[in-house]
Amino acid sequence: MDTPTPQDLERLITEEWPLYHWTFNEEKETFFTDTEIVFCLERVGPHQYRESCTFFDGYESGPDGEPEIYEGDINSIQQKIISDYNNATTFMGYPMVWTHLSVEVEE
Repeated sequence: MDTPTPQDLERLITEEWPLYHWTFNEEKETFFTDTEIVFCLERVGPHQYRESCTFFDGYESGPDGEPEIYEGDINSIQQKIISDYNNATTFMGYPMVWTHLSVEVEE
């Protein structure tokens, strides 16, 4: 089987992930999207936060299953959430990177 072109890969990922616009970077062999994702956390104690919801381009989604609890300083938690999310998603073996991820805390 021939190696798919970047255009083939972009077409295929659009079929699987139709709500987002993906660009394949051939040099980095990575998919990128500028879809805005906002992870919302609720402060539940000193240095303790609970996942409350996620917004995908403005559309709210609740936690899947039991909400995640995070402990530590908020900057480390923000970095962990963003890193974990970007490291968890692949398509056809290629990494998928979300370039507009943020974390907000509901006080």
